[in-house]
Amino acid sequence: AYEVLREVARVNGKSLPANGVLRAHVPSHGSNSGNPLNVLQVLRTVFSPTFRQLTIFLWFLWFTNAFSYYGVVLLTTSLAVANAEPQAGANGTVAEFCDSETNSPFQGSGTFVAVFIATISELPGTLLAAFLVDSVGRKKSQAICFGGAFVALVVLFFKYDSSTISTVCLFCSRALVTASFVITYLYTPEAYPTSIRTTAFGIANSFSRLGGMVSPFVGEDLIERGEFKLAIFLFCLFTGMATITSMLLPVETKGAALADTPDELEVQMTGLDRPQRQSELGSSGAVPRRRREGLAHGEQEMTVI
Repeated sequence: AYEVLREVARVNGKSLPANGVLRAHVPSHGSNSGNPLNVLQVLRTVFSPTFRQLTIFLWFLWFTNAFSYYGVVLLTTSLAVANAEPQAGANGTVAEFCDSETNSPFQGSGTFVAVFIATISELPGTLLAAFLVDSVGRKKSQAICFGGAFVALVVLFFKYDSSTISTVCLFCSRALVTASFVITYLYTPEAYPTSIRTTAFGIANSFSRLGGMVSPFVGEDLIERGEFKLAIFLFCLFTGMATITSMLLPVETKGAALADTPDELEVQMTGLDRPQRQSELGSSGAVPRRRREGLAHGEQEMTVI
């Protein structure tokens, strides 16, 4: 294994430590040193002053991604059914929203084509995310995708009864929400330091499940009740708010090294390196109040040998 690491280091123009020690050394901070942070400790850390804004914004973005994505998926079929023309049944009665031969809610090939077009939008959406994420950065790319989805949904709000326009709007909004979902999925683990990354990412990701749970009540239930504009308005509202939230994220991770500790992430956020922050403490060398609180909540300083 060491030979493999040495070859990797050679290819990347790096060198391994002379003594061969690769493990991180964690200085002792009380009787609980060396123990992994549990979920409660991670929650305390992600709501510390360093992470509070980042955490709240990311939870909202995860919720909005799933809420909007599944909402657009449900709108695709709901609006296709609603925009279908009623036709006569076998006994001369009106069989509304149902094909008399197949009992399908989709009447004719045109409806199938509209649904198919809206569905394949996820492929260009994924390609768009791959292009934007390294060209304009994580924050701006999320804002562009959410903003584009917002514009498409606003147009849909006024023209939902037009089959052609609704198909185009659903295609664009679904592609853009798919792209924002991909970028948020990439940004979140990059934004948190190694010491809490996996647990913080899992907690943030759970809010997408909440968004997916709420979405059918808007994208399907309201449509069935005839509240087309209210349903689309709610999706417009959340994507619009997500656009602003993306721009207000406190850290841009494009091209930045992954932080190992909360202190390193704070340096990225504030732009102050350790000597600068140490000089702010004065000659006394006192630990700042925010850092004392972080250590009290179980944060650990990592130094790599």
